[in-house]
Amino acid sequence: MNDDGAVHNRSFYRIAVSDVSDEWDFQPTGDGEEQGLTIHFFWIKLLGNI
Repeated sequence: MNDDGAVHNRSFYRIAVSDVSDEWDFQPTGDGEEQGLTIHFFWIKLLGNI
């Protein structure tokens, strides 16, 4: 739980990549709850950050 009391569900994946940005945003093209949504992605180092 965060300081604001909100619960954030997170998923972790292990993949090998090269030449990518440290952070990026994605905007789904759906409607309803997805409309206007922006998802912020970023990389973390595996050891010591989970």
